[in-house]
Amino acid sequence: MTRLTLALTAVALFAVSSMPAKADWSVIRWNTGYCQIWDHAVPTPLPPLNEFTALGPRFVTFGEAFGALDRAIQTRACGW
Repeated sequence: MTRLTLALTAVALFAVSSMPAKADWSVIRWNTGYCQIWDHAVPTPLPPLNEFTALGPRFVTFGEAFGALDRAIQTRACGW
């Protein structure tokens, strides 16, 4: 690697690591009873609000959202 490549890599890693965490995951329950994890970082529009309900707040990591989905299934707030 050249020194320039190493320098650019270091700058890119610093820029990514200094970005604030953003809550980009939600657990939503559709009117059918089916629940899923919604990724807000994907550039797709949310469906109409009368078709789903958000269960709880947004989560920072996928793991947190998956844990919330698992708890919702265990308490039967969500179906498969």
